[in-house]
Amino acid sequence: GGRMFKPFQEFLLSPCERCRCEANRAVYCLTTECARVLCVNPSYESKLCCPICKQGPNCFAGNIIIPAGVKVEMNATTLCYCPYKDGSWEPQQQATCIARGRRNVHHDIRKDSHVDLWREIGRA
Repeated sequence: GGRMFKPFQEFLLSPCERCRCEANRAVYCLTTECARVLCVNPSYESKLCCPICKQGPNCFAGNIIIPAGVKVEMNATTLCYCPYKDGSWEPQQQATCIARGRRNVHHDIRKDSHVDLWREIGRA
């Protein structure tokens, strides 16, 4: 009841597994290794092996998703951005947030008491 393949014929067992029938009747398969995704909300599509970032690279600022590569004004006193390393975006779950008007003041908004305010801004 199995499928028959000609020598050197290639076929897919799944979106991630490509196989080839060799002349000696052996079947050799390669499994795709997926690169690390650059977003916190990857999409998994049935015909694709690896997850994709439909909205591009991004990270969380509190409980909202912000795009990588831009500074996002969370409120009148806080700017957040997805971390960069050596000039390129480094995928991380949480944004770095800076209090405006003060130099080198960083805080972790996961511990901040104003998360509800950011949730409201995220819906706008």
